[in-house]
Amino acid sequence: MKQKELGSLKAAFKNGDNQYLKVIYEEHGAYCVKNIQRKFNCDLADAEDLLVDSILNFRNKVLSGKIERITSVRNYIYTTCVNMKREKDYYAS
Repeated sequence: MKQKELGSLKAAFKNGDNQYLKVIYEEHGAYCVKNIQRKFNCDLADAEDLLVDSILNFRNKVLSGKIERITSVRNYIYTTCVNMKREKDYYAS
């Protein structure tokens, strides 16, 4: 996703159009949830919570301008899920 596309996405988010979030969930959700469950041996509900949190994180970072260019939304969402899970497990212990 190039800067121009991110700019359009940022404008859509600012106008309250969150349709792209649904697209991300539908296109990449199953992949992320399945791999989070496998990697961390967690249940479906925890993996889905991580997915939703990571999608919202993506939205917030686009809105704040912290993401200037991204090569793969799927990888970004999955990596965010992994990092959130590791952080959650670290602070739980």
